[in-house]
Amino acid sequence: MTQRFEMFWDCKQCGTKKLLGITHRNCPNCGNAQDETNRYFPADGEEIAVSNHQYVGADWDCIYCSTPNSQKNNHCIGCGAGKDGTKTVVEYKEVKKPISNYVKSSNANQRTMNNSTDYSDKLVSKADTKNNYIMGGLVFFAVVIIAIFSYLMLVKEDKFVQVVGKDWQREYVLYKYKTVRDSDWCSSMPSDAYNVSSYSAQRGTKDVPDGETCKVENVSLGDGSFRKEKTCTPKYRSVPVYDRKCDYVVDRWRYDHSVKESGDLEKMPRWPNIDNYRLSSVNVLNNVRLNDKNESYQLVLQSDENKEKKWSCNLSEAKWNTFKTGQKLKVQVNLLNIIDCDSLFLN
Repeated sequence: MTQRFEMFWDCKQCGTKKLLGITHRNCPNCGNAQDETNRYFPADGEEIAVSNHQYVGADWDCIYCSTPNSQKNNHCIGCGAGKDGTKTVVEYKEVKKPISNYVKSSNANQRTMNNSTDYSDKLVSKADTKNNYIMGGLVFFAVVIIAIFSYLMLVKEDKFVQVVGKDWQREYVLYKYKTVRDSDWCSSMPSDAYNVSSYSAQRGTKDVPDGETCKVENVSLGDGSFRKEKTCTPKYRSVPVYDRKCDYVVDRWRYDHSVKESGDLEKMPRWPNIDNYRLSSVNVLNNVRLNDKNESYQLVLQSDENKEKKWSCNLSEAKWNTFKTGQKLKVQVNLLNIIDCDSLFLN
């Protein structure tokens, strides 16, 4: 059976401390009834088991409720009746005492504390208001910056330009079948790997049980007593996880080099000459294959107003071919001096 302990309560009538929640339903000194909302747990080492409570001195039985009481009790712990047989019990809320200088001083101190609290609340309120102003200012500043940037990007004006250059570049990307050194976890190593060497390496970590973390809490039973409840949660520790790692050699297609050709109008676009390469896609060491090709076409434009100001537009070959050197065009440029290349085709 779970052991029960007495909760404590303090008498507001006479100031008696650490009265017992089960045993003292009324204060044994003045008869004031127990306030159930004012119970509290005893400190460690002060616990009193309900079953172990003993009275001190010769007991006396209450003539009204027959409850046995300790000799030191002036009032019945069951009903609050006086030891001398009187039944009248004065409740705390009905007690009227003359206001002493101490009470007046206490009230004055309380008013001072309240005023201090009000002043502190006002300081906190002012600080919150200041922070709100700062945050509001930052948000407003950010909105203004975004609005200005959007305006500069979106507002465009017409500019007259002249085509002063047409540049192009074409590129072949060549791969070579070569020996490559690599490493991986042995379980994921390619099946065609050779010259393999393996070793142990940490691959990760895992959590393993490492005892428990326990704590004891006081749980009120609602009748003036409580029990101690122990709860435990598993505890874990992290340990390394090892696996076999392999260094190996494998034959693979890898980037080798690029062959480029570039020019302007004096040299019409053409692909670089790779006739001297023995291209082959067969997986044989030192074979070379064409893996990819890239091309770019750029139009260079000069401002009619300021010969020092130039822009460039990257176009497809078909669109690039539609323009000629010396051709006059009207384009759109935003307030950040960024050209809208799509406006070339609005002419």
